[in-house]
Amino acid sequence: MSKFYSINKTHFPIIKIKLSGDITDKALNEFFDIWLSFYNREKHFYLLFDICEVNNPSIKHSYLLAKFIQKIKMKTPQYLKKSILILNNNYILRKVMGLVFTITSPAAPLYLYWKHEYEINVNNDTIQQIFETKNEKFQKIMP
Repeated sequence: MSKFYSINKTHFPIIKIKLSGDITDKALNEFFDIWLSFYNREKHFYLLFDICEVNNPSIKHSYLLAKFIQKIKMKTPQYLKKSILILNNNYILRKVMGLVFTITSPAAPLYLYWKHEYEINVNNDTIQQIFETKNEKFQKIMP
């Protein structure tokens, strides 16, 4: 079974995460355990997510994500300082993310970048520069 995620911590405190393919319950729980492990360093960190290649996000996994976010929000101190998500700009994903953040607010400021098909150069390596120069293109969700 291949993982649906890859994680790059080379430039910690910036952690780059790419999600792709199909998500299983087991793989999602493994991913949540890894996410929790970032807190073990006891240092502030930032998460950059590219989830443009995830297949068929489900309501169940959205609910599990919301419950996980509620769990990490209770961490004291909150080492997560900011997250940026790159998502495909489509109706289903907007509804799925809407569901997650109806259930709970994020643990830290969250910036959503709704990527259009023609934006081929938007990824985890370029999103920080886009954020710094075109901040108005991001949907901001506060804790």
